[in-house]
Amino acid sequence: MHVVLNDWALALNNRHSINVAYIDYSEAFDTAVQTAAEVNRSVILLSSLGISGNLMKWTPSCITDRIQCIIEWEHLARELLN
Repeated sequence: MHVVLNDWALALNNRHSINVAYIDYSEAFDTAVQTAAEVNRSVILLSSLGISGNLMKWTPSCITDRIQCIIEWEHLARELLN
């Protein structure tokens, strides 16, 4: 991140414009594993927005084949204390 911020600062100091896109994948992890159709829809949507390259290659692996686990902290604490 430090390298990216440095590049942005240099570009701005040299009066170059920069474009930055923030991709928030947090909701991708709030649901069950994505189906192939849902992943394809996501990829098509991102492609239509001009997203490509490494980010596009990384996206499907980010939202598929994930193991989901829910921990109830109070229950876990009781188990550990007993």
